[in-house]
Parts: sequence; C-alpha cells; structure tokens
Amino acid sequence: MTASDPATAHPARPRACERCAALSVAEIGKDRLPTRKVREIAIDVRDAHGQRLLTASVSMQIERIHSPLK
Repeated sequence: MTASDPATAHPARPRACERCAALSVAEIGKDRLPTRKVREIAIDVRDAHGQRLLTASVSMQIERIHSPLK
C-alpha cells in the first residue's frame, strides 16, 4: 500500500512522519487484521525523490491454548 502526503513526508520533520505513519498503519490494521486475511501491514514513508525515510508496520498473531479441562 502506498500513500503520498508531501506535507508530512519531509525529512526535516521525522517525528511528524513517524507519528503519521504509525497512526495510519494502526487505523488500517484495526479494520483488516481481525479478518484473518491479513497478518501484517506495513507503510513505507518516502521523500519527494522516492528515498525511503521509514517503515511503520503492525502485525497480529493469535495463539490458541487448548486447555485439557473442558
């Protein structure tokens, strides 16, 4: 998934880039991860020249524990 927002993807504002990417990937994950079709979502933030500034990712793992007492 690629999104472009020149106002936030600027190397002079790395914390703003990081926060925006983290909020975006969390919001996308909230809707997609529970469906079990997707287990990991990642967003690359790039500058105007296409250079990757950072990657934000979120993943979910469900581990079922089977109890002998049922």
